[in-house]
Amino acid sequence: MPITILFSVRYVVRTGLLERLARSCEPVLALSWDDPDLVEELGAAGVEVVRLPEPRVDAPTLALLHLLEVHFLRRLASPSTPIDRARRHMGRSRSVRARRWASWQRTRLRTLAPGHEARVRAELAAAVPTGTNLDENRRFLADHRIDAVFSVTPFTEQERVVLLAAEAAGLPACTSILSFDNITTRPPLPIRFHRYLVWNAFNRDEVLRGYPGVGAHQVEVVGPAQFDFYRDP
Repeated sequence: MPITILFSVRYVVRTGLLERLARSCEPVLALSWDDPDLVEELGAAGVEVVRLPEPRVDAPTLALLHLLEVHFLRRLASPSTPIDRARRHMGRSRSVRARRWASWQRTRLRTLAPGHEARVRAELAAAVPTGTNLDENRRFLADHRIDAVFSVTPFTEQERVVLLAAEAAGLPACTSILSFDNITTRPPLPIRFHRYLVWNAFNRDEVLRGYPGVGAHQVEVVGPAQFDFYRDP
């Protein structure tokens, strides 16, 4: 289970979720930062904690991911997309906004070509083995005998390559999307998960609309978290 932000510690550890998971599996937490105190605390509870490899993604591969994001947002057709884009441009000068808008329009027009998304996906599949540290992450998964992956922050860049490695290794993968707006305001997920846990029916429909090939049986509405994310225990 990758843990890439402190927030995830609250969700996974402080709620007792990790303790419940341990009843049916041997959880391995992969931290993306060094935290000796947390490692000691979890180790005392019998939890294996390891250091997640730093992700590496080169510029050409990132460019392909950006093109897929354009296709994803068009398919999602969410009214929040232009709102989110405007928010990101707040504080920028008019000239910067104009240049970015022109660049976005050029990219958008490129992606309208028939078969463009399929070609980009094929290019990405060819680029990932050398354009990322995929092999390092596959060795990491094998060395720790990981046989399934559960991600609670699947949109973070720190998890991207290890999730790609899990997919390449054929490991089952489940994600819990911890917000009502993450699907519409974040880049597309790096892999197709076997199971998606979402807050509500709107999120379920967004997953089904945004990710062709994902079946309704793979998306489960579990409701929002029944605790205060930000309250100290």
